[in-house]
Parts: sequence; C-alpha cells; structure tokens
Amino acid sequence: MVCPPSFEEAVTSTLRRHQYELHTNFGFFYLCPDIPRSKLDLVKNSFELPDGERIIGYVETSRARSRAIVVFGSTALFFHDTGFVSPFLARRLLGRTRESEGSIPYVEFPNRQFKAKRLHVGVSLDKGRYLSIVDPLHRTIFVRVLNSLKHVVTATLEKGIP
Repeated sequence: MVCPPSFEEAVTSTLRRHQYELHTNFGFFYLCPDIPRSKLDLVKNSFELPDGERIIGYVETSRARSRAIVVFGSTALFFHDTGFVSPFLARRLLGRTRESEGSIPYVEFPNRQFKAKRLHVGVSLDKGRYLSIVDPLHRTIFVRVLNSLKHVVTATLEKGIP
C-alpha cells in the first residue's frame, strides 16, 4: 500500500511535534532529510524495506550490547531489537526478552495498544511484539509518540483517506 502524501505529511508532522523530546532523550533520532548516510546504510542492511518505501524518521536506543532500531517509513513502522539485557536484568526478567524484528503498517495502528511495560522492561507493540527499552522515561516517551501516531492515523482514516 502506498500512502497518499497527506498521510506521509501527517506522520512527519507528528514526529516533528515530538522531535525535541526524542532528540533529547534517545541516543539517535533523525528526521528526513537529516538522517546520516551511516544510519541509512544500517537500515538497508538490517531491514527488508518494500520497494518505494521512504524513510521519514529513525530512532535508535543503545545500551551496552542492546540496540533497538525503529524506522518510521512512509507506510509502516519497522523495528529491530537485539533483545539483549544485562545479566542482572535477565535473571529478573526470566527470559521475557528476545530478539525481535518486524513491521506494523500504519493502517493497523488504530487496532493496536501501545504500552510501557515494567515487567518486560520495554514497550509492548501489541500482539506479542516488544521493544527492549530499559529506561522508564524512554518507554513513556516512545509510547506517547506511538499513541500520537495512532491518533493521527485514526483521524486520517476517518476522513476517508486510505
């Protein structure tokens, strides 16, 4: 599915509204056209993006060997999470973290529940998908961004834009 330009603009403006808190709190946050070549190369090597998919935004959380990368594309959110947590947290989490990757088309956002999870030390993307984001503030911010996108997508779909 190719989203109309107005939909892509809505996603871009939502990310711009949250740009300050994302940039301030996450190791790496970039909006197109300011995404560095090294990060674009990382996306090309880590994700199988559909032909014609445009990258709107890039977020990376890194802590030791743990890395979660989220790409806001023109039609979907793409994610890759190493699932690594420290041995101390691994004992407490009892194996509830694991490597995860996939995508969520924006048209599915209205049917998703995004939540910051304490027990899983991450963000629930619903339907059994998680991102390992250790810092509680980062989890809260990321869920706020996802729910803002969900609101924009819902409003756009209600206006009859596919």
